[in-house]
Formats: sequence, structure tokens, C-alpha cells
Amino acid sequence: MARGLVMNLHEVVSSAINAINPFQMITITPRGSYTVNDYGETVVNEGSSYNIKADVQPLTSEDIKFINNYNESTIYKAFWVSANTFGLNRPMARAGDKVVCNGRTYYVTSMPEDWYETVGWSHFIGALQLPPKEVSNGLS
Repeated sequence: MARGLVMNLHEVVSSAINAINPFQMITITPRGSYTVNDYGETVVNEGSSYNIKADVQPLTSEDIKFINNYNESTIYKAFWVSANTFGLNRPMARAGDKVVCNGRTYYVTSMPEDWYETVGWSHFIGALQLPPKEVSNGLS
């Protein structure tokens, strides 16, 4: 079905959602394929970042079903955007897109709903990335 003939229900209800849970500005950095350098480190190819408004919510129990290798100690958020985003896809050697929301970095881990091609929006799940703790050498 052509994109112009399908109703974008997300666009219809977004003003009502925004009244209860205001949209937040996020920055998405598309991340494509990755390679392994001479040191065995994974190097991800990143595209140009862009800003977009998103409906950001905590996960539902339904969302959790879409997370491979769910980890209870990881903080996840659900995002709805009018943009095409991509999650981690190891068989296609593709890294998940990077999202910055309220100064925190998330990686797109899964796409429970990808309706961008037909109606212009995506629902994805992001996993919070925490900076590594500093390691003490034990010499003080």
C-alpha cells in the first residue's frame, strides 16, 4: 500500500500524547556497518547526527519481549519518532543507531514497530550507555 494512502495514527494522536507526556528533543546518530581494526577492536561507521522530537517513555512489559538478551541491570527507554532508525543487526554487520536524550546516550537495541516506510514513524528501544568507572591501579 502506498504511503500516501495510509493514515498515520501516530500523527493523529501525537498532540494528545504531547499534552500528557511532552515530546523531548533527541539527537540521533545513524550508525552503519562496522569493521574490526588491526587491534581486534570494533570500529563503527557513523553518519551525520540530526535532532528530532520524540515521545520517550519507560518500557512496558510488552516492550521487554522484544529485547534480546534482556539485562535487568540495564536501563531501557521506549522512543517513538517520525524518522527511520535502525537497531543492532549482527547478521547484517550493522550497529544500532546512537540516541542522546537529556544528556544520556542510548543505543537502539530493537525495533518493536517499524512503520516508517508505510506511515512515517518508528518505535524503538534504547539501552542506556554508562561511562566506564575509573580503575584504580591500587598504588596510593
